Amino acid sequence: MFLRRYASVSYLVGSRRSRPCSKNVPSERVSKYIYTPSDLTKYFRDDSYGHPLAAQITRADSLFYNARIKHEWTCASFEDIPDVKVARLSEERRQQVASVDPLRRTEYHENVAASRTSFGVDPQLLRPLPEVLLLGHTNAGKSTLINSLFVNKHQASTGNAATEYAYVSKRAGYTKCLNSYNVGNKLRVIDSPGYGRFGEPAQGQVVLDYIRRRQQLRRTFVIIDSLRGVCEEDAVLVEYLVDNGAPFEIIFTKVDVLMQKRFPKINMCPQKHDVDARAQAYERAKEGNSRVVQHFQHVIDKAGLRELATLPRLLFNNSHTSLLLARRHGFRDVRFAIAESCNLPTASG
Repeated sequence: MFLRRYASVSYLVGSRRSRPCSKNVPSERVSKYIYTPSDLTKYFRDDSYGHPLAAQITRADSLFYNARIKHEWTCASFEDIPDVKVARLSEERRQQVASVDPLRRTEYHENVAASRTSFGVDPQLLRPLPEVLLLGHTNAGKSTLINSLFVNKHQASTGNAATEYAYVSKRAGYTKCLNSYNVGNKLRVIDSPGYGRFGEPAQGQVVLDYIRRRQQLRRTFVIIDSLRGVCEEDAVLVEYLVDNGAPFEIIFTKVDVLMQKRFPKINMCPQKHDVDARAQAYERAKEGNSRVVQHFQHVIDKAGLRELATLPRLLFNNSHTSLLLARRHGFRDVRFAIAESCNLPTASG
């Protein structure tokens, strides 16, 4: 199998086996040899994209860690989005006033025409902010990813502790509407209804309308279940984004679940004095890494993601921990991609 070589990580999948010796024995800390989603993001990063500095990742982290997250609105149709609704009602009122015979117009009509009412909508919801859209197949992990993005610094270091901004259901297609989350009055993250078998036509229409008509939309993040790969509905959506000139990135979720299925049985805690056990764990970590890389390489090549004109970034994420991944990985890369797409400062200094 052909594997792309990156100096920082390729030795974990391609180094030659050798007998352990006392001077060169793998560490008993097996986790250091296992690919994380962040490693996969680096491995599959196209050369046309620069490598973000650690300081830039930290700056994007701070944007989310320090932000007050607020669920602002839920809408079942594009026309119900607060600023769209106010603009529509304002235009309807303008047309009504304009239709009045000039000879019959009164001061009342002039006042109505000049007034700037929000029609009962909270003015805060009308504040223009850059927006990013998360969408994907039903049960691809959108809501779980959102909760992972919104964890604070303490929660990020405590395993599976999570926020509950987006309700996570085991039932596919639970999210029925567009949901807007305000991130510190800097940007809005939009969660969308899932598409596929358990989606509904009206849900799909609101998403397509949003992509095509929303001026505040800066980037779309297509969520792909790592186990399922790119399904037919995903491919259709990607084609729609390309045809409409909508910039997008791809996030592979549930990497932890994939790793549990692809990795061989491995002793994550060999005894320090047990040289053979440490060497065996190292070799099995390499084997597991290779299987995971092969899986994603197959998914990427089969879907032709490298052949797309827009060349989206490929990001990887685990929102839950496991024996192989003791903490969350990848959400910081997603945060950086979001901040960068919204032209929010990520450079240090």
